[in-house]
Amino acid sequence: MQKDIDTAACQLGVQTVRPIQRLVITHILESALLSYDKEEDRINRYLILLPTGSGKSLCFQVPTLLLPHPSIIVFPLLSILYDQERRFIEAGIPVFTLRGALSNTKLESIFSSLTSHSILLSNPETLLTERVRRRIKNIRFSHMVIDEAHCVYEWGSSFRPAFKDLGILFEKCDISVLSAFTATADARTVQYLRSSLFLWKEYTLIQESPNRTNIHYRVCPSLSPTATLRNTFTQGNITYLDKKGVENHAPIIYPCIIFANKRRLVERTARLLQVILEKNEIFFYHAGLSEEEKHAVEKAFFKSTQGVLVATCAYGMGIDKPNIRTVIHLLPPLSLSAYLQESGRAGRDKKPAYAVLFFSPLRSYGDEIDHYCTSCSCRRETLLQHFGYKSELCSACDVCDQAKHRTEALREILGCISACPTCFTKKNVIALLGGFLPRNIVQQIDPTFMWDGILSTWFPYEIEEALDQLIEHTILKAQGNMRNPILSLEKSFLHKK
Repeated sequence: MQKDIDTAACQLGVQTVRPIQRLVITHILESALLSYDKEEDRINRYLILLPTGSGKSLCFQVPTLLLPHPSIIVFPLLSILYDQERRFIEAGIPVFTLRGALSNTKLESIFSSLTSHSILLSNPETLLTERVRRRIKNIRFSHMVIDEAHCVYEWGSSFRPAFKDLGILFEKCDISVLSAFTATADARTVQYLRSSLFLWKEYTLIQESPNRTNIHYRVCPSLSPTATLRNTFTQGNITYLDKKGVENHAPIIYPCIIFANKRRLVERTARLLQVILEKNEIFFYHAGLSEEEKHAVEKAFFKSTQGVLVATCAYGMGIDKPNIRTVIHLLPPLSLSAYLQESGRAGRDKKPAYAVLFFSPLRSYGDEIDHYCTSCSCRRETLLQHFGYKSELCSACDVCDQAKHRTEALREILGCISACPTCFTKKNVIALLGGFLPRNIVQQIDPTFMWDGILSTWFPYEIEEALDQLIEHTILKAQGNMRNPILSLEKSFLHKK
């Protein structure tokens, strides 16, 4: 079986199958190929959670080439559907796409043409029409795939109820395996899928940590996202003051996607950037465009190496542009699931990338988004914990960058205080480290004193904050007037050294 998997992957243009991909593919194949006289022992429902950029499409593409009967793949958006259709055609795989406007004659022709290894592509609404369901019931299928399955939860309960009936379709038809794929699913989403898609039947969960170690996460407080964005592209990097007044920078590296929540804001932002950047590679994308316009934008941006795309959430899912370097959200999305999904458009080629989220500190965006934006905890840790994963060593986020900055100064602060006269107060130490102490006083301490101005890039209140932490953790001893105490190293700390 493993050689067959490698051969099928090569046919799809993939030379190496990752271990997690091989695990998923093997589970699907073994489940589908079990004989029906053992059906009562067969777990034939799978929920696969793989992070954006991990190659989850291969996990359902390969089985279609190896299973004995046709497969059904359901996509939430036509843009994803057409992209997958193109890939199957390029690989020489028989693929048929269901469109709502198909005549009964054409529909009948499609179903009569289905053979082993052929693929039927559809969105939920078309698949669940009476005339399509009637034909599906008359054919045996090996595999039914629900791609971007988080949409079952996010959209199925509101404006696209057809998502909720996909599980019932699987139950009533002769289909061997049902698998649902997504990059993001918190506990609420998993519970909803269990009830509405798997109908409380037993299922197998296969998952990989959603941690994208190559993405640097930043949050940018802003009372005017448009003004902040304008300054960002004028200067070539994101410059802002955090809640402590510290200036931070995040570079703008192209290609770049900017997500906005309204069509009007998308178009207005694109026009603004065209004026600022004076370049032609500024695109916009939303559901109000015609299919021809969407396809033209997708094609142009896919080829672009220096472009900027301003888009609603209508763009992104299933669009495999690997070299996006920066993703900016003008406003927070509705959930952390949506944010992880959309920010995951960055760095699919595994190279360093940035995800920047603008938010107003005067507004509430819901508990989970508010916590992510305002917490002093690591951004990556907050994301992982929300999805039930243990925190991992952070490779890059704005919170940890600042924490590292303070930690790196520990040696300088302790060295300075150990070399200072015993009568030096906190204000003296702050002035000395920051380079504010008159030179003649420094000379009186020691002509070769090396700590003068060692933290000159810090604001005085930052140095004071660091000193307070060291006092709190009994590394430094404070005596006398508590507003301006005399500082020294704690004896207990000296003994530890």
